[in-house]
Amino acid sequence: MFDKNFDHILIGASYISILKGIGEIKKGKKVLIIDDERFSLGDHWLLNIGDLEKRLLNFYCKSFCLDKSINFESYLSKTNTMLYLNDKMIELSSSPFANIKEFARKIPECFSSEFINSLSTIDSEEFDAEIDSYFNRIIDLSLVRSNTNLSAFFNPENKEIEKVLSTFLSYLDSDSLKNKQLQYILQVLFQTFFSNKISEVESRYLLCSTLGSRYQVDKQALMDQLLFEYKSIGGKILKSRINDWEIYKDQLHYILLDSYEGVLQADKFSLYGHLSAELPFNYPIEQVLYKSIKLNTHFEHDFSSLFKNKRIVFSESDKIGTDFPHFEIYLDDSDELEILFSYADYEGTKPKFYFEKASSDVYKCLNNIFPGLNEKDWMSHINARAAKNIWLENINTKVNTQRASLYTELGTYCEKVGKKLKSLVYDGPLRGRFIGLYGYILNVLG
Repeated sequence: MFDKNFDHILIGASYISILKGIGEIKKGKKVLIIDDERFSLGDHWLLNIGDLEKRLLNFYCKSFCLDKSINFESYLSKTNTMLYLNDKMIELSSSPFANIKEFARKIPECFSSEFINSLSTIDSEEFDAEIDSYFNRIIDLSLVRSNTNLSAFFNPENKEIEKVLSTFLSYLDSDSLKNKQLQYILQVLFQTFFSNKISEVESRYLLCSTLGSRYQVDKQALMDQLLFEYKSIGGKILKSRINDWEIYKDQLHYILLDSYEGVLQADKFSLYGHLSAELPFNYPIEQVLYKSIKLNTHFEHDFSSLFKNKRIVFSESDKIGTDFPHFEIYLDDSDELEILFSYADYEGTKPKFYFEKASSDVYKCLNNIFPGLNEKDWMSHINARAAKNIWLENINTKVNTQRASLYTELGTYCEKVGKKLKSLVYDGPLRGRFIGLYGYILNVLG
């Protein structure tokens, strides 16, 4: 007979929630994961990770799992990232030194002429090794929960590396249009939050994400292995939809499933995904929320081979500040093109309103790098649907001290009629708003 009472129910299945479930069971908790497809962290965020996230997740996989053969790195493949900035295409690879050189070549104003002239004298392997040590130091200090001064351990001990980073950061802090464009595109790449006013800690996190390798996660293989581990130590998982939420005196007491298990009770509920309008509670958002549309089509072109298996993000300067500020594409080996298109989610907005606009805007932009595209053919073959990825915009708001905190309760709670709901924790994507997936992992799994 299925048990109806749990210590912790996690709503939304992902490799993060499964890892969390394993960690909770190892603390002696009775845990259930509910795989309700309406709750998703968004693939763009979970499947494209950087060096800092890789090291953290590898640490948690080895710390939580009984089967020591679970090596997170074995589920990763390196992938290049390309930034399309109007007439410039910047390609980031797995070498920090190569990435610095790429910025120096494409946006020379990032660095002084003296530094650019000195690039030929720098030993690239030594530079990359120093960055590797810098990243390891960040992780080591991050895992000590008593550390609260993020600025201190985001500064490398190597003075030459710090000089390079500081020079680049001073450019990011300047007030040029190209700077704002670059700052924006880095935020939407690596965070779920973008703003025209960011802290030094955020800038350093974005720079680390830019310098280090980027990886694609084999989500299904990783989830299958983690689920095996989770179930082997007594974890339960149900694929079902939640039909009702019983809230009494500002506390969630139980949920009602649409499957035969019916009513389930827990001391604590955690939500892994963005919340829809149909729920009897909300996640407080004072800023503009951006949602996404996913477009798919079969795509062949003479230049396709130059762009396959790379994450390419487009954000033209005249799009920043609009309701459709960016999109990204990914073309795989089988010539299937996937596009993630962002739009501002105002009241009454539905994704289908923008399917045609998204298709048209992407066509116009892609025609610049894939000349000769036939617009009628493009529009007739592309498929569109609502996607799960979201971003939060906060413009002209003063940077506050909470955004420099590594471990924070910021964004943890859901509300009903303006009151925080007890026993219900929000562990969705907006908790990673300021220092991306890196901060999210520490706060959710740590």
